[in-house]
Amino acid sequence: MHQMFYAQQYCDSIEVQKNVFLRYDLDCMINNIIHTIDDIPLKEYRYETKFLSEVPLDNIFFVADIGGTNSNFGICALFNKKLFLCNSFHAPSQKIADYTRFIQLLLEHIATSHHREVRYGCIGAAGALMQERTWVKPTNLSTTIDTQAIQHATNLQELFLINDFEAVGLGIPYLEPDAIVTIRKGMPQPKSQQAAIGAGTGLGKVALLWDHDKHMYIPLSSEGGHADCSAQTETETSLFKFIQDEQKTNCPVSWETVLSGNGLSRIYRFLGTHKNYQSTTIANEIQETGFKPDRISHYAQQDQQCHDTFKFYKTFYARCAKNFALDALSLNGMYIAGGIAAHNINLFKEPEFYEEFTRCGKQKELLSNMPLYVIVDYNISLYGAAAYILFQRGLHT
Repeated sequence: MHQMFYAQQYCDSIEVQKNVFLRYDLDCMINNIIHTIDDIPLKEYRYETKFLSEVPLDNIFFVADIGGTNSNFGICALFNKKLFLCNSFHAPSQKIADYTRFIQLLLEHIATSHHREVRYGCIGAAGALMQERTWVKPTNLSTTIDTQAIQHATNLQELFLINDFEAVGLGIPYLEPDAIVTIRKGMPQPKSQQAAIGAGTGLGKVALLWDHDKHMYIPLSSEGGHADCSAQTETETSLFKFIQDEQKTNCPVSWETVLSGNGLSRIYRFLGTHKNYQSTTIANEIQETGFKPDRISHYAQQDQQCHDTFKFYKTFYARCAKNFALDALSLNGMYIAGGIAAHNINLFKEPEFYEEFTRCGKQKELLSNMPLYVIVDYNISLYGAAAYILFQRGLHT
């Protein structure tokens, strides 16, 4: 298990309760250091690393999680059979035109500023990987990631490439209990399948199959976020037609189209055409800021249109999780990850979510017994990428 890192100092503008886990309030964490690499802003967080001088060089790893909005990097270390995150670095993905150059410069910064040479690395990226697992074009980015080019430009001896939700699945065993919020205890079936799903810039899914020989869960990557979404009511059908007209396409509406951050904005705009809402200062602010999902989320309990948006969103999220839980037969737990879930945990605790999740004729009881969890650790994919290195090198615990 890795050590937990809590923010010891909070922004004045944020109310926090005792022991609230603040992985997503990164701006409030101490040791927040701002750099620029190749004119790209980079936030760095430094954690407890007194033991690092005792760690063999081969047990220090470079890890990365590349998404459509954020690119997260880290240095992890294996010490006393425990995995620790020593540093994390965070940059806006859309600003990075060349990942080979950026990672080269980042590793040079780590070597000079932290006096750490790294030999092994793993990148988790949001996209479909080819068989060779050396190259990927992230789904929601215009650039590519080429591990062979990165190795040629750096001192990395070995660099692995995995899907971002493979990393999520591999990271689950390394989370502390506080990093997982139980929504429904259910009746866990040890060593049965698990599954994870998560919405952010896109929608990721992974099924997890227990390997009796390796004594660990093996992730089965998926691009199921691009599968066809299902409408069950006339209003939902109207939403889909609105999205198709707005995007000028007759392609089926995917789960990602509805459940991503942009999906929140689409639902909000649709409701504005479907119902007569009063003009308010909140509505004006949301429109003036380009219908940003974080603004809609912020006002979900204060504004009727925002509230109705999340009501729609909650239904689709539960339906998507239900379908994937049945596909994966996740009797040992369905995990919900991603920034939207971590920021809106109460959404999944509301009766309507559970009612939609279990709304199934013949398998209602099976779904009722499935445990449901929300992951609130922002760095889970970094731990998962490190776990993949441990697995490849026969060091996993």
